[in-house]
This record gives sequence, C-alpha cells and structure tokens, in this order.
Amino acid sequence: MTNAGGTGAIAADESERRGLDVSPLGRKTLRALEGRFRNASFMQIVSLNNPLDLTATATTSEFIGVAKMVVASGDYDMMVIFPTHQPPTIDYSIVERTVEVAKSERKPIVVCTMGTSDLANMLHKEYLGRGVPSFRDPQRAVGALAALAEYHDLRRHVANRSTVSATDRAPGLQKRKGLLMEPDASALLSSYGIPSAKSVVLTSTRGISKLKGRLAFPVACKLMSKDLVHKTDLGGVILNVKSEGQVESAFRSLAKLARDSHLELDGVLVQEMVRGGIELILGGLRDGTFGPSVLLGLGGVYTEVIKDYAVAVAPVSPSEALGMISSLKTSPLLHGHRGGVHVDLQNLAEVISRFSRIQVENPSIRELEVNPLIATEIGVSAVDTRILLG
Repeated sequence: MTNAGGTGAIAADESERRGLDVSPLGRKTLRALEGRFRNASFMQIVSLNNPLDLTATATTSEFIGVAKMVVASGDYDMMVIFPTHQPPTIDYSIVERTVEVAKSERKPIVVCTMGTSDLANMLHKEYLGRGVPSFRDPQRAVGALAALAEYHDLRRHVANRSTVSATDRAPGLQKRKGLLMEPDASALLSSYGIPSAKSVVLTSTRGISKLKGRLAFPVACKLMSKDLVHKTDLGGVILNVKSEGQVESAFRSLAKLARDSHLELDGVLVQEMVRGGIELILGGLRDGTFGPSVLLGLGGVYTEVIKDYAVAVAPVSPSEALGMISSLKTSPLLHGHRGGVHVDLQNLAEVISRFSRIQVENPSIRELEVNPLIATEIGVSAVDTRILLG
C-alpha cells in the first residue's frame, strides 16, 4: 500500500520474484472501501488494486483508514506500507497512526521510508523506535517479508519432522563400520523404493557363465573393495563391456588393479548400463548443527566442477523436493532443454523425499551418496551408491 506509485510497482515486482503472491483486493473489501471513501478525493483517480496506490491526494486520515480496513479484511497475510511524507496531505502523525495499525492485527507489517531527507530519516528512526520494522528501499522491505514466510515454512516443516530414533530401521548396520558394499547399499535403497540398475557380483571368473539371461549387454564392470571410495579416480570402472569374453578380460584387469594398488578385492560388480537420462547426484550428510541433510545437484564426473547444489534439512516432503529441483541453475536440463530428456519431476521428487528419510531413520549412516542417479521420462535408477557407516 502506497501513496507514491513507483514504490508500489517496485515492491510488487520484487514480491513476485521472491515467490510471494500479490493478489488483488477481495470483492467484499472493494465494496467496503468504495462505500466508506466514495467522497474522498483520491477515489476519483485511484485504482483499487494491488499494489494499492492512493496517490499523493490521500490525507493521513484516509491513508490510515484504508490501511485499517485492508489489514482487517483477511485478504492478506503480510503487508508493506509506503507512507511517503508528502505535506500537507501526509503529516508527521502518520508514524503514530501506522504503529496503531501494525499493532491492531497479529500480522507482519513493515514500512518503507524512502529518501534521504531529514524528514525521511526522522520517520525511519521513529518507526524503528516504536517497534515497527522500517526499511529504506522496497526490495529490502519485501525481502524481509519473504524471509519471514520462508522461516514460517521451515518451522512448520520441523514441527512435522520424523523423530530421529537411536535404532536403525535397517537391521545390522550398527554392527558394521566403514564402507557398505554396493550390493548392500542398493538393497537399502530398494527398501525405500529407490530402484538401482540391475547387477551381479562376481568373485571369480567362474561365475561369468551365469550372467546370460540375468543381465543385458552392454554392462559396466566395477572394482569392489572396502578400501576404495571413489572407483573412477583409480580406473576401477570399465564401461561398455559387450560380451562375456569382455567381462572376463575386465575382471582380470580389475583384479590386477587391486593387487597393484594394494587393495583387498571383494569382487567385481557387473551392472547393466543405463542409457539416456540426466545424471544427478543425491547426497546425505549428518551435519553437526542441522543433523541429517540432503543434497541434490547435477551428477556425474562434473559434479565438483559445476557446483550447482540444493541442500535441505532432512527429511523433505515431495513438495519441498520439487522446490529443491526448481532452485537448481541447471534445472532447465530436466525440462527437455533443446530436445533433451523431459524428466518425470514428480517421480524424482518422491525419490528425493524417500532418500532424505534414510539417514534420519538409520543413525549409523554417516554419509551416503548416489552418483549418478539417472533420471528419465519414466523414473530413476541409482547407478553408483556409496554409504559410509559409523
């Protein structure tokens, strides 16, 4: 609400940019205003809209009278008031009377006292002294309300959070330390409804003949070792393996790599390759301040280069997960950018929500990461999963 049109327009633009709903006045409020102020001079030129610009013709009494009706109407949750000091229509009593409006309803109201004149500075200090937040530009005034709205949502979210148990939902985790082998990690994801790419573990070349009918070529062969966290950095992943003979060669190469690197070989994971889709990263960390948290970003080998992440306190709801997705700078890639993959975002949000519960419900998990998580038009598939216990 303003008596100077430009300030209201700036505030409305900033409100929409920050995700606040700048709705028109309700019909009941419109009729009430038109009835009470039909003889006021400002009614001849004003457009009763949002922002509500009463123009410089509105007196202090008219300005405050309209403000009281709008605040009490129930149409709005929050309000920015621009009581621009324009004598003789708006006088210094605007401060005390605005404070009365602000304290009459339990709703967040801030004022914006623009300008650097002595009078503007006096109004600003007087508002602050009387406990009404006052800002010197529209963006900061709106930013304060946007932050307050976000804080409200966070408090509501925390109130609905799951209680962190001292006991793991997944049995046996408390008895184990270090890196959880990928088959076990995939099984844990599966128990939360998060699918992984089909795979088979080989402990020797004798099991290669059993791959037929269980996996479709091409496959990826991955070195499995409790001592190895990032397989790709060591060359422990061989892609586009197209036959059983190539699987045998890959197994021998990875076994030699383990010996040369002084790693204990726990087997070779043979995994179907997932074609198409967008590579994402889903991560979980037990933060010292916030507790379990979840991270979403563009995945693959460029994750640490691009550094485009969204982070939230776990657990998150599907709607909150959608907000994480949309906050990514690279989110257009998920919407079929230039003929690319149009990811099923609702399914992805459900998966993020389920993933966020894993650490909350299993306190033995220190870190977990799926990179990449391949997202497609029909769903997702976890390709590489790392879970650290302890």
